[in-house]
Amino acid sequence: MYVNGNATKEQNQTLFDLFKKMVKKNTIDIDPSLIPNDRYRFDKILGRGATGLVYKAWDKRRKMFVAVKASNRSHESFVSEARLAGKLKHENVVSIFDANANTDISYVVMEYLEGDTLSIYCDRQNLLSLPVVSKTMIDICKGLHCAHSMGIIHRDIKPSNIMITKNGIPKITDFGTSQMIDGTQPMGFLGTPSYVAPEQLKGDTAPTKASDIFSLGCVLYELLEGKKAFDGENSYAIMYKVSNDNPEPLSLLAPPVEALFRPIIKKAIAKNAEDRYQDCSDLAYDLSKTLSYLHRHEKAYKKPLFSNLKDRVKDCLPGISR
Repeated sequence: MYVNGNATKEQNQTLFDLFKKMVKKNTIDIDPSLIPNDRYRFDKILGRGATGLVYKAWDKRRKMFVAVKASNRSHESFVSEARLAGKLKHENVVSIFDANANTDISYVVMEYLEGDTLSIYCDRQNLLSLPVVSKTMIDICKGLHCAHSMGIIHRDIKPSNIMITKNGIPKITDFGTSQMIDGTQPMGFLGTPSYVAPEQLKGDTAPTKASDIFSLGCVLYELLEGKKAFDGENSYAIMYKVSNDNPEPLSLLAPPVEALFRPIIKKAIAKNAEDRYQDCSDLAYDLSKTLSYLHRHEKAYKKPLFSNLKDRVKDCLPGISR
């Protein structure tokens, strides 16, 4: 739960002074020995970006490890969104405890998660089983639906912004805070080109639930296919594909299984926002309908790469008409 409203001005100033020492113009040049042993005991750097860093720290007051995201730029808008996101209380959304900014420093203190991002499961050598893909995406939809119900649009849904805890629970991270570290794209929009909805690339509409759902569809495709739905040599090439092309057909799934996911992905990443799912709960419902079939035919998920597809499909799915 976000609790910054109870913090005193003196406490906030202490944090500002702390992060000024942590985050310098060149974030590579950081000396942890300069950080005072005050409210937080900083353990190690978890990540770096163009304008800041993420630290693992021990919160002495809460008696727990937290993740501290700090930037050497003022990001009032992102901090405001982080405060709003701090009111979210959902199993599939990372908890935000504190956020503030002044003219020099922005920081967000959030739940520290042990696990991996969803990115590691977007590799063809490390794909999740299909029931786990569906269940994971359903949980992500639930968390995002909770955010949308409060009027919060994420704007940067992608595999690296979704953590899978050691207990297997997916959690959406970086509500309003990812750009604090990485900065905006060269062309000025917020988000990552491979996952940004076409209407957002044009810059003529505000982010909506449908734009987040487009990103979810791209994540689903990547979990199934082991590569991005839209990729290219640079941001401009990717943006062109997002606006004009459809992703390549799913190639790793046996035909009956591919037929389950094809219409879901097609609807989620429709070029026109009005043709997409209008609510995450609708996407979650369609994904839930895949589970019973997948559990019945767990040996027929992936298309065999080095054997006769026709014979394998017949062996695995004798009751399915081709």
